[in-house]
Amino acid sequence: MINNSNDVKELTIEDLFNGTDHYLIPPYQRNYAWREPEIGQLIQDIIDQSKSSAEKNYYIGTLVTYRRSDCKYEVIDGQQRLTTLSLLMIVLHHDRDKKYQDALTKCSLKNNQKLILEFASRRKSTDTLLALSSNSESNTKCGLKSGYDICERVLSQRLKDSVIEIEAFVKFLLKNVNIIRVIVPKDTDLNHYFEIMNNRGEQLEKHEILKARFMEKLTCTRDKSTFAKIWDACANMDRYLQYEFSVKGPNNERNKIFGDDWSRLACTDFDQVKHALSESENTTAGTKFTINNIITKNDSKNSTNSDKDNLASERFSSVVNFPNFLLHALRIFVKTSSSTEDGDAKLMSEIPLDDKRLLDSFDVVFFKSTVLDIHNLQNFVKNFAHTLLRCKFLFDKYIIKREVKDSGVDGWELKSLMNISSSARYNNTFSEKNNETSEDDSPEQRNIILLLSMFHVSAPAMLYKYWLNGALYYLLTNSKNCNDINPTDYKDYLQSLARKFVFGRYLTYNPDNYDNMIYQTTADRPHFNEKVSDDLLQYDNIKNNLVFNYLDYLLCTSGDENILNICPGNEVSLDEKYEIKNYQEVKKKFIFTFRSSVEHYYSQKPNEETGEKVIDEKLLHCFGNLCLIAHEQNSSLNNNGTKSKKDRYNKKHLTDKKPDSMKQYLMMSYSKWDKDSITDHHEKMINILKSDLMIPHDE
Repeated sequence: MINNSNDVKELTIEDLFNGTDHYLIPPYQRNYAWREPEIGQLIQDIIDQSKSSAEKNYYIGTLVTYRRSDCKYEVIDGQQRLTTLSLLMIVLHHDRDKKYQDALTKCSLKNNQKLILEFASRRKSTDTLLALSSNSESNTKCGLKSGYDICERVLSQRLKDSVIEIEAFVKFLLKNVNIIRVIVPKDTDLNHYFEIMNNRGEQLEKHEILKARFMEKLTCTRDKSTFAKIWDACANMDRYLQYEFSVKGPNNERNKIFGDDWSRLACTDFDQVKHALSESENTTAGTKFTINNIITKNDSKNSTNSDKDNLASERFSSVVNFPNFLLHALRIFVKTSSSTEDGDAKLMSEIPLDDKRLLDSFDVVFFKSTVLDIHNLQNFVKNFAHTLLRCKFLFDKYIIKREVKDSGVDGWELKSLMNISSSARYNNTFSEKNNETSEDDSPEQRNIILLLSMFHVSAPAMLYKYWLNGALYYLLTNSKNCNDINPTDYKDYLQSLARKFVFGRYLTYNPDNYDNMIYQTTADRPHFNEKVSDDLLQYDNIKNNLVFNYLDYLLCTSGDENILNICPGNEVSLDEKYEIKNYQEVKKKFIFTFRSSVEHYYSQKPNEETGEKVIDEKLLHCFGNLCLIAHEQNSSLNNNGTKSKKDRYNKKHLTDKKPDSMKQYLMMSYSKWDKDSITDHHEKMINILKSDLMIPHDE
């Protein structure tokens, strides 16, 4: 129990870092674990709020602490956010641009020459943070150094993408971003409290609130029970939908809903799902579906589904979480339910793919819409529930998941859960031989996985996945029972969408709206530029990593007849280690991984000892001298000469022929990397992009 007002205090970021308080990360806390998705989202949230409501305060969460006898604040909950804010403050203090440095004068990273944040029993972490704050070199590879590098890079990129001055960002961050510091009572069992906070939590999630709101609109008990069943089944994004329905007893919910082989959605509306559910699931007469009731029910969710296959641990992880998935389903629901021809473009614009706006977005649709027929709100709720069910089934079957294999190596998978000989089995969705291994994948299966993973690694954060919204909309509008998707047509659609994003948004001075590109009919599709501007392919001008990744996709799927056109020509020599025949094997093994760092192959600061000299800036920063690699790899290469970079690359990639980038592989195929090689490669890569535009496409 909180005793007085001093136990709960609202702090601005300026207050948090004013040097008067000292925070300690205790031994029972895990190591710093935030990476680019979490750090990027925090920074983007602050940027978005500063642009939309610059004068309003923005609350970013709670910092739960215990005040020790030495007056230090032991951090019980919120250490990841606190540590990230500390790293961000260090980045700002070290920024060469001094325009806003006066605003930081009240913020200190130290108190009496000691860090205001330190790690108990983790000397390495404390030393690393001290080195970073002092702007001294740190050779350690711990998470803090990686977090600092991510903060530095992501902040610069997000500010540029959002067209916001850093002075405005700093001002809003210090003055308007608030965190609530809570001090627990002195007699609190900290280990027990920590366990509760991390295992169950006391804060009600937005989607749980939304679920309660929906169920309040339903008057029939069986409708409430069915809605809850659908909602809870869809909420587990890492498990296939079929597993959430029982196969026990004579009713066999799973077979009734998904057919005997579980390959289709046999129930065409909400009422059919209701009738398919077993009697035990529907006899909840007298139950009050309050928020507290829902929380309690969720704690013991799926207790009735004790099937052997249901208890098996899931091996897949989703590319999106449930709150954001709800927004995808809502946009599709609005588009397909609207009485207007454009699917109510204004209403769609008020449904951003950002779960911070989850409740507001649903309020706009269900309670403020003037276009949709919401007079019968109960039917409206039930229809949305069925749309959600369809979207989740399609998502499981036709959208990639991450899989950790027995070897410890993870990869992308596109699988369907099926009932074969009375046992659950994962089959490749578009396999010609209907099997689980990838050895005999159809070309369509392989290409669809490439396209979907290409989209995901280009936008790894959970929010603003426009490609996923487009894919789900295509799948829902092109299938009857969610099982008749043509793989060639699906592949063509995904490539068409990628083409629209790259040429209609990222490589143009007049970018098209995402909704136009996703929902427009064939006849109204946007016009693509016939020429790709060199300016938009220069370093610091490339708007999205999808540009690099889409080129890698084109290189990976190019026909054999094009190999000679993209490998070094007569005017430049080919490295003997990179034979043309190897290229075929490389293409087969290539997969998309998370890469976020743009590398100059010819160094920006050439080492004179290597014999390399400074070259023209335009040539240095041109597309031909750039490739997309992992941030860690770029940091390790730094300003090494091309020979050193190539030696390290060869050691890592040539033996297994699995490059991080197809473009990088081709760059390394030149026997030497000089002005002629850069020019040659640049022209060939540009021609690959241009040729993709010139091919007639029936979209």
